[in-house]
Amino acid sequence: MKLKTKVLYLVSFAAFLRSFAQVIYVPSLATMRGDLNTTTAMIGLTLSIYGLCLAFAQIAYGPIVDRFDGKRILLIGLVLYLFGNLGAYFTHGIGLLLVARSLQALGIAAAAGVGIALITDLFPVNERGRAMGIFSMFNSAGAASGPAFGGLIAVWLSWRADFIVLAIITVALLLFTVWQLPAQPVHGQNVGLKDMLTIARTLPTFGALVLGFVHFYGLYTIHTLTPILLADKMSLHEAGIGAVTTMTAIGVIVGTYVGGRASDQRGLRFTLMVGVVGATITFLALTFISAIASSSMSPVVVALALLAFGLTAGYGFAAQLNIMVDYFPAMRGTAGALQFFARFVGTTIAPLLAGYLADSLGLPSGYGLATALLAFGAVIAYFTVSNPTLVLEVVAK
Repeated sequence: MKLKTKVLYLVSFAAFLRSFAQVIYVPSLATMRGDLNTTTAMIGLTLSIYGLCLAFAQIAYGPIVDRFDGKRILLIGLVLYLFGNLGAYFTHGIGLLLVARSLQALGIAAAAGVGIALITDLFPVNERGRAMGIFSMFNSAGAASGPAFGGLIAVWLSWRADFIVLAIITVALLLFTVWQLPAQPVHGQNVGLKDMLTIARTLPTFGALVLGFVHFYGLYTIHTLTPILLADKMSLHEAGIGAVTTMTAIGVIVGTYVGGRASDQRGLRFTLMVGVVGATITFLALTFISAIASSSMSPVVVALALLAFGLTAGYGFAAQLNIMVDYFPAMRGTAGALQFFARFVGTTIAPLLAGYLADSLGLPSGYGLATALLAFGAVIAYFTVSNPTLVLEVVAK
C-alpha cells in the first residue's frame, strides 16, 4: 500500500473515532438520565461540552499543526482521548462524566487538523477532492453511525460499555500510528489571529463556514431529538432506535463519497448548493413528521427522512473542506481547523437549544429551527460561494 493511501485511511479512521465517540451513547440518553439521577438538559450537556471543547481545541491545534510534526501531535491527542474514555467508563456522577467528556474531546480534536494537513501535503490538487471526500466520509460516518453501534452495545452490555470499547479501539490506533505513520516534515508556518480572520472573512470560505455550522446543527438536532421522537411518540426501544438512526449513517456515507467526486467534476458551488437545498427540504419533512408522529406510524417513514437528510447533507461536506484548504494551502491546518470549528459550534449548540425548544414548545419547534437555519445557509451560500477561479482572485486581492 502506498504511503499516502496508508496515511489517508489512518487519519480518516481517527476522524471517524472523533465523531463516533460524540454520539455513541445517544440511544441510551433516557437510560443514562435515570442511572445518573439527572435531567434531560444535563444529559444533553454531555453532548454539548464535547462539541464545545472540540470547537475551541481546533483554534489551538490548527496553528500547531502548521508549525510542528503532525505524528507527535496526533499521538499526544490519542493518549488524552484514551484517559477520557476510561474516566467516562468509571464515573458514577454527571459532574465527572462532563470532565471525562471534555478530556475526550480535547484529545481527539487533534485528528481533524492533522488529517487535513497530511492530506493536503500528500495529495496533489487533482486528487485532493477524492481524498478529502474519503476523509469527510469517515468523519461524517462516525457521527451518523455512532448511535446504531452504541444502541447494540447498550442492549448487550450497558451504556458504560460504549466507553470501554472506545478505549480498546484507541489503544489499537495508538499502536498503529506509532508503527506505521512516519514522522512528517515540519512546515514552521506561524499563523496568528489576523490570518484566521483573513480566512474567515474571505467570501467563499465564509460561506463554507456558515454551511458547516448549519449542516452540523441539523445533524445533531437529529441525534438529540430523534431518539426522543422514536421513544416517546412511536414507542421504540433502544435497539429499534439504533436501527432507524442507521439510515442517517448510510445516507451520509454515500452522500459524502459521491459529493467528494462531484466537487472535482461539477464544481464547488454546484455541490454545496445541491447539498444545502436538499438538506433544507428533507428537514422540513422531518419537522412535519415530528408534528404528526404516533405509535401507529411506521418507523420506516422516519428512516427514509433520515436517509434523505444524510444523502443531501453529506453531499456538500467534502466541498466545504476543499474550499478551505485549496485556497489557503500555506495555512492548511488552520483553514481546515476553522471549518471544523464552525461544525463543532453547531454540534455544541444543537443539543441544548433543540432540547430546550422540544421541552418548552414541542418537538416540531426543535426540528423547525434547524430547518430555518439550513434555509439561511442556502441563502448565504448562494451569494458568497464562487467558482474556484473567482475565489482565487478574491484571495489574491
